[in-house]
Amino acid sequence: MRRCLCRVLALGLAGICLLSPVLAESTGLVGEARLEIAAWPDLARESLEAMQEWLGGLSLKLYAGEGRSAVTLLDGGREVLAADSRQTGGENSLLLEVPGSLAPTLYLGTLDAPPLQTLFGAPALPDPAGVPEALGRLYETLLEGLKPFEESQATRTTIKRVGRAESRLNYVLSAEEANAVWQAALPRLVEIVQQGASGLPAAWREAAAQALSTLRFTGKLTLRRLLDEARGDLGLQVTAGIEVLGEARKVEFTAGYQAQTGLYIKFNFPAARGRDSLEALVSLAFSQKEGVSLVKGDYSLAQAKAGDKRSLKGKADLALAPEGGGMRLKGTLTAQARYSGSVTLKRDHLLAPDLLLESGGAAGALKWTEAEGKTLLRDLTVRLVAGPGAAPPEKAPQARVDLREANPAAREYAARQAAEALVPYLMEKTLQMQEDTRLLVLHDWGRVRRALAESSMEPLHNRGPGAFTVTEDADTLP
Repeated sequence: MRRCLCRVLALGLAGICLLSPVLAESTGLVGEARLEIAAWPDLARESLEAMQEWLGGLSLKLYAGEGRSAVTLLDGGREVLAADSRQTGGENSLLLEVPGSLAPTLYLGTLDAPPLQTLFGAPALPDPAGVPEALGRLYETLLEGLKPFEESQATRTTIKRVGRAESRLNYVLSAEEANAVWQAALPRLVEIVQQGASGLPAAWREAAAQALSTLRFTGKLTLRRLLDEARGDLGLQVTAGIEVLGEARKVEFTAGYQAQTGLYIKFNFPAARGRDSLEALVSLAFSQKEGVSLVKGDYSLAQAKAGDKRSLKGKADLALAPEGGGMRLKGTLTAQARYSGSVTLKRDHLLAPDLLLESGGAAGALKWTEAEGKTLLRDLTVRLVAGPGAAPPEKAPQARVDLREANPAAREYAARQAAEALVPYLMEKTLQMQEDTRLLVLHDWGRVRRALAESSMEPLHNRGPGAFTVTEDADTLP
């Protein structure tokens, strides 16, 4: 139960993420999302049926606008929970209310430690909007230093999914030359990365800055810019020997993109010695057929380290077709996760969107299934309706908690107070079930809770014996 509030907020944020692609076309989007569960692990059939009936009456009202997002959980027409998150400057605030349990409370945090993360352990959602522009600036900055080494050459090199290059510009540098160019450009590169990654978690930005500052070339650097017939950039090839974060690696990188044909990225990053490696591949073909835009291809990511192997691979098959006054997005994205070594895992995922995009909004469903072999583990569907709309009215907070200056004990208290706010509502709903169903639901919930080591936690407040507390009568004699 302790984590139910976090799951509700996570679902709301997932809905907002679905809305984000059309945010640029309007000042704000409002919508409604519903969750359907057809399968869930560790839930008995009766428990699953009870959860399905419960979810049938629940809905999430969503709002997404510049610097603000809000979710309201409704049970029928009754407000169960309201959350309103804002970003201003370097601050992030969350106004949380659970009617009858938690008065409107304003929690203050930072962009790197937002209240949602501090209170519920939910990681900050990355905002990669500035990354593409930053990558372009990084590329241009590096090319400035490489310009003296540029040599033109005729060639006919084909990049899969993208097209054929008719010429190329070569840049070949010794390790000493490459290190000199890198060190001269490094301050500017770090600045660009920090600016472009400002919407990403602080840990990611710190890791990127550390990788850049520790990188040095241990062997020859070869970079080739592949050009099309009009001398426009078609793709890029890079090979080099480097040392980064104290590890010696080889780099082999090929990338190409054309809006009319496709995208291809291949990256190999093996250790100079040993069997550690990292490989990534994205290969997508773009095409048009009878007015329908098609994206088909595959991707893979494989890592081997200290005897452990992890891989993720899948396929994309998406279509965007005219329908009425809008476009319908349908298709599938698959993902197969495989772990071996110290951790063994075998999971198959399927994501199937069916969304009608029109008038700056979206309506439809997003289905997700997870399986282990032939055993279906999870089957969820999010149904969504969204479109341009005004922001909801602002609520005045009755309490204020500054998580930025709070000590660990105060943060823990605030987290438990917020997480337990839904407990009265959950108790009310379970009491409405038949007793045998209620006991089974509580048993299934308890199994998950025990697995999360939550069962040993003391309640925030001593509420005394409740509806689900088993006690012994001290007077056992007749």
